[in-house]
Amino acid sequence: MGILLALLAFYLTFKKNKRERVILKYAFIHLFLFLAVGIFHSMLKVAEHFYIGKDLVVFLATAFGFALLFGMIVLLFLMVAKKMIFQIKNVVAGVILGLLNWYSTFYFLKGLNTFQVSVFVPVFNVGVVVLSSIVGLILFKEKLGIQNRIGIIIAIVAIVLIANA
Repeated sequence: MGILLALLAFYLTFKKNKRERVILKYAFIHLFLFLAVGIFHSMLKVAEHFYIGKDLVVFLATAFGFALLFGMIVLLFLMVAKKMIFQIKNVVAGVILGLLNWYSTFYFLKGLNTFQVSVFVPVFNVGVVVLSSIVGLILFKEKLGIQNRIGIIIAIVAIVLIANA
């Protein structure tokens, strides 16, 4: 029941009040994203269980260090090709996004080690949607329609149901 409510909550939380036309040739993107996130979470669980152990910070430092190095190489290539201009605001935004991703991944891995996976992953993902909606409401003054608000409430109920299963 909690998973079904979570799916309904995702739909209602992201639904816009305006009528949108669905383009069927792009419908596969949702399935691809669903599968990619599922595979990513599964790979993190396997890594956490078999390889990472107590070296969580070393693992993350290595992964994020390689991502930084790769990003700098791509940036340098784009700057040489004159397809991008270096701007400090992009560096600041990158650092902020990197820190958010670092801590998100850190606590995700901690949660995988602490809680049962079948409970933790849905609660984590639904929690991200709820938190993102609330941050958008407070920081960016996004307008939430009644459907979006109902979606957030249903998401919270789904979290409670899943966590107490």
